[in-house]
Amino acid sequence: VNDYLRGFPDHVAVLLSVELCSLTLQPDDTSIPALIGLCLFGGGAVAVVAAGAQRSPSTPRQGPRVVATRSRLLPDTVDVMGWNVGST
Repeated sequence: VNDYLRGFPDHVAVLLSVELCSLTLQPDDTSIPALIGLCLFGGGAVAVVAAGAQRSPSTPRQGPRVVATRSRLLPDTVDVMGWNVGST
């Protein structure tokens, strides 16, 4: 969303993130790794509405601002985390 609004500073954008890891719950698997995984990576959702720097608000508002962003790719880490999907 930040990159989009830098390119279109008079626009408004919505960022929606949904994670549904709890759909993988196996009621019969009470192992410690399964329980830790469920606690750490349960389902959740969040949304952010952001306005570009040149968007004039209908009413003046103060709120959080994005001051910097960063993204990193760590090579050779594809197998660090994941799910083994199969039928049960």
